[in-house]
Amino acid sequence: MSHREPREVRFRYRLAGFDTNWTEPGPRQVAFYTNLEPGRYRFEVQAAVNHALWSARSDGFELEVFPQF
Repeated sequence: MSHREPREVRFRYRLAGFDTNWTEPGPRQVAFYTNLEPGRYRFEVQAAVNHALWSARSDGFELEVFPQF
């Protein structure tokens, strides 16, 4: 990855346990999820510079949605 040209970096994301495919948000670089069912999920992000291949590894974090009372 290169931090010299941040406008040239593309991102894609998915919520494992919910999404079946990656989402490429374009220049927006924001993800929105509403009405998730209770459960455990992993939010994952991958990056690519210019038109290069996506990174082989994704980064992310685990989260859990609890049922409402």
